[in-house]
Amino acid sequence: MNILNKYFEHIYVINLEKDLERKNYIEKLFNKYNINFEFINAIDGNNLDTNTLKLLELWAYPGNKFCNKECSCSGKGHELSDAQIGCALSHYLCYKDIVKNKYKTALIFEDDIKFESNFENIIKNIFEKELPNNWELIHLSYTTNHIKNCISYSDNLYKRISGGISGVHFYGISLDTAKILENNFYPIRAASDGYISHFIINNKLINNVFTCKTRLGKNLSTTKFKSNILQ
Repeated sequence: MNILNKYFEHIYVINLEKDLERKNYIEKLFNKYNINFEFINAIDGNNLDTNTLKLLELWAYPGNKFCNKECSCSGKGHELSDAQIGCALSHYLCYKDIVKNKYKTALIFEDDIKFESNFENIIKNIFEKELPNNWELIHLSYTTNHIKNCISYSDNLYKRISGGISGVHFYGISLDTAKILENNFYPIRAASDGYISHFIINNKLINNVFTCKTRLGKNLSTTKFKSNILQ
């Protein structure tokens, strides 16, 4: 069992069922590190019926009649691609499952993660020496707004004061945070990272949010995904 399983009760990897290349990559990578995990079948944005989402007011689409001027869109609605909506719904499935099974802590990956060589040692230090027991969300992947709106908390951690999470391919949440993420998800207003940043952190629905000072994993899709890249 990997050290990640020691600190997180359950681990998810979001993967499109048809994407066997990425699934095989994750299986090899996680077997290498002896990580126990569960695949969550991602929602394919290409197969979404966005008209039904609009009709049921599950998406705060551009031109909707229910967003007001106090919303981040100033009442104009939120323009999202099918891929962004599908990704957001895929993370939502994780939140629902965490709440259903009452996992006290959970770690969520997307299927293009590549670990940095020292990630296990830093994780150990964070959880055994630095992270408070009442943490709500910990962001372990690289963010383009890495330091912005953060204060230094410990050797390896920033405490995030406001939103700015960019990328949700490697993050952990508590059970209470999963409940908040599930209960405030609809109508869909942003991609997953934007939802957490602008509608959860900025609205102070969670406060004990931490960002790792060192990137522990990167998103291979930021360039070109290659399934043969292993540490």
